[in-house]
Amino acid sequence: MRPVWDKNKCVHCGLCAVYCPDNAIPVKDGKRLETNFDYCKGCGICARECPVKAIKMVEEKGDESE
Repeated sequence: MRPVWDKNKCVHCGLCAVYCPDNAIPVKDGKRLETNFDYCKGCGICARECPVKAIKMVEEKGDESE
């Protein structure tokens, strides 16, 4: 699973970044930035904690050759 962030719904409360166990959600000048998928493990905590439901967990597509 992979989190998809809706920038238009986001209120930049920062809860997703606070609860992320892998520090995969960077924040700069009080604004949330795109998820760093090099660190994200797809746990979904960010989506559960988002008060405005600006993050949805979607199934990640596998390798095209499979």
